[in-house]
Amino acid sequence: AMADAERLKSTLRVHVRGGIEPVPVWLLGDLVDVLGPGVVAESLRRARRDDGPGSPYLAEYDAIEAEVALARGDEVRAMALADSAMKRLPRTEALLRARTLAVRARAAEALGKRATAVENWAEALGIDGGVVRRMGVSIPARVDAGTSAMEQRAGAALERSPRFRDEPGFTVLVRTQGKRGLRGCLLNERREQLRCVDVERRPAKVQSGAASTVAATGTNTLASNASTALEDEESFIVRFASEFQRRAFAADVSFSSVDLGSLDGRVSAGSEVERERMESMLHQLMNEASPPSPPTP
Repeated sequence: AMADAERLKSTLRVHVRGGIEPVPVWLLGDLVDVLGPGVVAESLRRARRDDGPGSPYLAEYDAIEAEVALARGDEVRAMALADSAMKRLPRTEALLRARTLAVRARAAEALGKRATAVENWAEALGIDGGVVRRMGVSIPARVDAGTSAMEQRAGAALERSPRFRDEPGFTVLVRTQGKRGLRGCLLNERREQLRCVDVERRPAKVQSGAASTVAATGTNTLASNASTALEDEESFIVRFASEFQRRAFAADVSFSSVDLGSLDGRVSAGSEVERERMESMLHQLMNEASPPSPPTP
């Protein structure tokens, strides 16, 4: 679909029909990985030309071009474009602002500006924790687990996460919580809490054989033991690590300022029309690309 130059240009132009629709502006940066920075750079140049110097979306274009510069290895320009975008992007563009800060953080890391990068990561996570997962990147972090066996095992599980790389920056604090749970906290470089996640061990499921015995004998010993038993530690640690990453790196923006449909895939009536148009166009492209059927003998 993106082989059509006009369609690609229209896709990059903010709130303009004729491209792949609907694509929120905070996902347009993904086209750099899909198509390559050169293709996106040229299409972005044409989009800027068509919009003109007075376009109200220059900040959005700068944010996309910052990703192009980063992909080309021009980290200095990437940081400059990210700065330009952040100065003019409205607060309502929360997800794009977070993504732009993440681009700036990656550029700063490549330039050896570790403190700047960590500061940008913290600001991005403060707006939208989901940006790290969506961009498929990792943040510099070290795990600080408690001394108990369960804390140590939970800490080791988080150290294997692709969201963290073992470098100074953030701290992932793992401690027991109450008598049957764990707490994981993501701390910034000043050890201030950014996000905390509490997970408790669940009661173990009553085995069907035990339930039958209770029913047959009339005793409640097995039922009593089942009510106090907890899920095994290994299953709990796996669930804790998964829950921590899911909730610590989740979108945390005001849903009054973003389109909920663009977040979870559900669409409004108006967006449904746009989706149908996109599907129709893709089907047409697929039919044009399909080889003709051989003649029937």
